[in-house]
Order: sequence, then structure tokens, then C-alpha cells
Amino acid sequence: MSQRFDRGALEVVGAMNRRRFLRGTANSLFSGVAVLAAGGGLSAFMASPAEAAPATGQGCPVGCGESPCCSYSGRSTACHCATGTTCKSGTANCKGMDSSCYTQSGGCWTYRSACATCGVNCCCITTTTCCDCKTSGCGDPAPCGTSHCIGWTSSRQMFCAGKPPKMVAFAAA
Repeated sequence: MSQRFDRGALEVVGAMNRRRFLRGTANSLFSGVAVLAAGGGLSAFMASPAEAAPATGQGCPVGCGESPCCSYSGRSTACHCATGTTCKSGTANCKGMDSSCYTQSGGCWTYRSACATCGVNCCCITTTTCCDCKTSGCGDPAPCGTSHCIGWTSSRQMFCAGKPPKMVAFAAA
């Protein structure tokens, strides 16, 4: 009787592990298909840890780098030198777009997150565009010779099994 009970218990444990394995595999497969459908390609799967969580400056979303964001609440309002990705110019502190670090892209770059679970059978990708804006007298860093802060916009798309992608959030600062 004891052997029969032990065998039955082992079968139940084996079945439970298989179910968990199949469920985990199905979730991973779904996330992978969603990333590929969103255009993430293999680079989204093979991102290094540094790419997965880059350094973030004060008031900035992930992906905008280490400089402070122009609209950060701790800055003087005279140094709020961007509205979204549009750099202000013509003031004592705001001098327009700064392309000294990103010359080929005109001072802007885009960061795209990996697909993260955000609902039942859904994953979300956040896309953030950041731009360097020249500043003067704001105490900003000058990594490429010109002091700057960062203006940004961000959007979030949701990908759910069997449904077209939809925009679920948008922000700018």
C-alpha cells in the first residue's frame, strides 16, 4: 500500500512540474512572438544588461542617459529648455538643439524597452525619444563640450494575443 501511495505521489508531482513547464514555455513563446511582431528582432532578446537598464538622469525616463531632463522639477524654471523633444532657444539659458554628442542624428536618439508583461496574454514596449538641448548657466554637464539638458517624449504600445497592437500611454516633458 505504501509503495502504491509513493508511486501515485510521484506521478502527481511529475504532472505538476510538466504543467508549470508547459505554462512557462507558452508564456515565453508568446512574449517572443510579440517582440518579433513589434519589430524588436533578435536584438531585443540579446540585449546586454547595460542595454536593458541604462543610466538615468534626474527627472528622465529610462534610455535618456545621465544628463538631467530639462523639465525636472528640481531645476530653475529658466532652465526648463524643452517641451517634449523641441528645444527652446533665444533665452539667456536655453540655446536650442545640441548635436555635439549625437551629430548624425541631430542631437536625438530613441530607446526601445524589451517587451514586458502588462496584462493577461499581453506585453508592452515603451519607446522613448530623447534630445539634447544646449543650456547656459544651468549647471548642466558638458560631456561633449557643450552643457545640455534632455527633452523627451515616450509612448507605450500593448501587444495582446490575437489583437492588433494599441497605444496605451503617451508622455512628454
